[in-house]
Amino acid sequence: FGYDRQLPPGGDYLYHQVTEADVWSDDPRSPNYNRHIVIDPKNPPDNYTHEKMRSGDFAYHWLVEIRHNSDPPVPGAGSAIFFHIRRGVNRPTTGCTTMAKENLVKMITWLRVKGHPCYALLPAVEYDKSNTTGNGALGTFRRQKR
Repeated sequence: FGYDRQLPPGGDYLYHQVTEADVWSDDPRSPNYNRHIVIDPKNPPDNYTHEKMRSGDFAYHWLVEIRHNSDPPVPGAGSAIFFHIRRGVNRPTTGCTTMAKENLVKMITWLRVKGHPCYALLPAVEYDKSNTTGNGALGTFRRQKR
């Protein structure tokens, strides 16, 4: 997902340019919970909560769905979890994984749908233990030291 008409050059997976009508349902009562949906932004459904996907926020310029709680979604177990551009080094999120724009673009162009990518979030000490050689999947993206 993103604000641009297409993925950055080299990107190779399903992509959708978001508009004012694109939202992500975070309403656990909805059958569309934790799903991308398109609504009429001038007439949103009553008692319906969602996150706008095109909010004008630079951090959401590129969004890569992490697919947390997705197959099928369990109401209340988390929604709208993405990789996106970070707002600052020490700015927390409510579940998303953020990084500098240039690193996110690098990841977007590296991802391949046929590769069936899998995301693993590790504490830094575990990453360092698992990545002693600097080769393989863990070596592709270096962790940033704070």
